[in-house]
Amino acid sequence: MPQRRETADRSVGLFLLAALLFNPPVLTLFGAGETVFGLPLSYFYIFVVWALVIWLMARIAERWRKSPPAVARAADRDDELGDGRGDSLPPANGPAG
Repeated sequence: MPQRRETADRSVGLFLLAALLFNPPVLTLFGAGETVFGLPLSYFYIFVVWALVIWLMARIAERWRKSPPAVARAADRDDELGDGRGDSLPPANGPAG
């Protein structure tokens, strides 16, 4: 599977994980009235999970930025298999003839 596809799949997975972690039934588990560093436990949970989601999304975006686009990969693959000119794609105005 191409790297960009894996990155897109990870983005969808992160969205689903965030949707689960911010779901009201899960949030009620942390609404017991206890405090952490002077904050209610529910607020602390929301801030920590939100920061984690942002950090993971930044890592996914960085991976996306570093991966080559699909067209460039296809041209490189054609060049490796072809005659070395990299012109295996048809011209923009269609086939001549």
